[in-house]
Amino acid sequence: MAPATSDVLAGIPAAHLPGLVGGLVAVGLGFAFRGRLDVLSALLLCTAGVHLGLALGHASTAPVLSVLFVLDGLAYLGLLALRRGRWWRRAAAALLLATIVAYLVYVGSGREAPEPVGLADKLVEVVALGLVLVPRRRTGRWRAASFATLAVAFLAGGVMWIEDLAGAGHLHGVAAVCVANHHPGPGAVLRPVPCTVTPEQQAAADGLVAETRQGIARYQDVRVALAAGYRPSTPDGSGTAHYTDFRAPANPLDPSHPAALVYATTRHGPVLLGAMYQMPKQGVPGPDLGGALTPWHYHTNVCFSVPGLLVSGLSTPFGMCPPGSVRITTADQLHVWTAPNPNGPFGDLDEAWVRRLAGS
Repeated sequence: MAPATSDVLAGIPAAHLPGLVGGLVAVGLGFAFRGRLDVLSALLLCTAGVHLGLALGHASTAPVLSVLFVLDGLAYLGLLALRRGRWWRRAAAALLLATIVAYLVYVGSGREAPEPVGLADKLVEVVALGLVLVPRRRTGRWRAASFATLAVAFLAGGVMWIEDLAGAGHLHGVAAVCVANHHPGPGAVLRPVPCTVTPEQQAAADGLVAETRQGIARYQDVRVALAAGYRPSTPDGSGTAHYTDFRAPANPLDPSHPAALVYATTRHGPVLLGAMYQMPKQGVPGPDLGGALTPWHYHTNVCFSVPGLLVSGLSTPFGMCPPGSVRITTADQLHVWTAPNPNGPFGDLDEAWVRRLAGS
């Protein structure tokens, strides 16, 4: 799998960019006016700015949600203006917990997928909640507060990770019934496609399969692929491996030299399963060739190892990757299976079939 040629803000919805800016600006203004801030004040200022920024970003598309963001942001600012005491800690804990739970419900119901701004804001709120709950004296309450903070962190991370692993096809209004044998996987987002397939689209899809089969036939021998510039780019042990040529092709749909080749790892060596086409730049939709037959997709939670030029896995619920890796959003991709995949040439690769192939 090839990395995306994306910018730093890849993966952040446009409506959430004001939230990112708002959080940074709020903390900056806090330091500018007060001279110095304690950690808890900085965290509360940050989440207040994020929510006020999100209100601006959602004002035209979700006015009710925008009002709720405004109220939440003002509530945090109100807390900062009040004197801290026992009741203040209880109020702050209640507000933080309510905000975190509301986000989990919103994400868990499928109305929104985890994304960088939301994840970062929840991390800020979880840390702030921990500081609020920890009493000044380390008694039994200190242990209870520590346990409660960890529980909230695991709950928040678990819900967001489950939602992320469930797939994010709903983000673009893609109905699962429109795409046969193809479902969003972990962090995979399907591009919107029409539910109907015209005769012209059927012919184009059939033609792409035939051209791909002919174009990559010479790569049945993996040594030919290596000589042509392809290199393994996914971890071993998964049953399949992508061999990627990191040089961007002039034609992203060149059947004789696609962006990547996919092999099954068998006892007799790599067996060619098909090809993966990829657009040269992140955010550019792939061409609509066969409608619902050829759905393009991209991944939002891929960890890419910079030293080894390998996909090192998927990111954690809070967007973290292993040391030496960075989280990327890939460019649009389209797999074409030239081997007899039970789910068809464009469907999900049947893992049970791959395991049988590997053991034969």
